[in-house]
Amino acid sequence: MTYRELLEQLSKLTSQQLNQSVTVYLKDSYGSDEYLPVNHMSVSVDYGSYDDVLDADHIVLDTGGE
Repeated sequence: MTYRELLEQLSKLTSQQLNQSVTVYLKDSYGSDEYLPVNHMSVSVDYGSYDDVLDADHIVLDTGGE
């Protein structure tokens, strides 16, 4: 899913749904279900060879501490 596709889905939500906390659903390889709150959104930066998973300017929804 792209952020554009996400935006299209968000535009279909009711006002009540838009006021809900953002939550992500994770299922691990053992079949456990987990729901985590998204604490904030950030944008990745270029750390060179330290972090080569994401391109610079990639948006990240963070479930960690603030």
